[in-house]
Amino acid sequence: MIRIINLILFTIVINSTAQANDLIVGGLSSKNISINTTFSGSDIFIFGSIKRNNNKEIIPSDIIIEVLGPKTNLTVRKKKKMFGIWVNSDPYKIIDSPSFYSLIYTDEPENILSDTQLAKTLIGKEQFFRSKNLQEGYFDAVNANIRIKSKDGSYLFNNDPITLKGETLFSARVSLPANLTEGDYETKIHLVQNNRIVTSYIDFIKVRKIGVEKWLYNTAHEEPLFYGIFSIFLALFFGWGASTLFRRFQK
Repeated sequence: MIRIINLILFTIVINSTAQANDLIVGGLSSKNISINTTFSGSDIFIFGSIKRNNNKEIIPSDIIIEVLGPKTNLTVRKKKKMFGIWVNSDPYKIIDSPSFYSLIYTDEPENILSDTQLAKTLIGKEQFFRSKNLQEGYFDAVNANIRIKSKDGSYLFNNDPITLKGETLFSARVSLPANLTEGDYETKIHLVQNNRIVTSYIDFIKVRKIGVEKWLYNTAHEEPLFYGIFSIFLALFFGWGASTLFRRFQK
């Protein structure tokens, strides 16, 4: 009997604690992106609001938004000069690295999250150092990958800050580059209060190839022999056509 009463009291406490937290409500301007031969990138607007549990006592809040592309395995090599020739050496495999990553916030995570929360959530560049590989060269490889991806727009850490309107409403824009990897892009909206994440909203942007782009991609992966022969034939055909056209113009 005592155990049952304790269980009931514990449930009441848990429910009341859950109800006491503010909630985050979010949305996306588009959940589907189609990649074809003319695709040059896309902008997605992320918007939402904070559902306050108590409007009379508003808790100071911050927002952190993460957009993560499908994870891939990479091999990063370091260039070394040997016998007067530059060669690629010291390969390091980076496992489960996001193909795309964008970080947007009202304030930098280091300023609004405790050290414990930062270590737990791995938000920002810490996202890329999940591996237990402690070799110095590995960290150099990860940093090199971040630097390269940042240059081509695949990793975005310096976005325009989010502004909370009326301590409730917010919106942000994410610029997706042309070199997107097909797959599901996870969008996370975190509500930060008292130096910790109290709740999160998660949604997905589906990126899919269509038309000729999809046919070429599927053929290359499912029928590589046919794709290779077709590519050679296509190159020969266009080469012959260009040569014939050039000879006619010379006459």
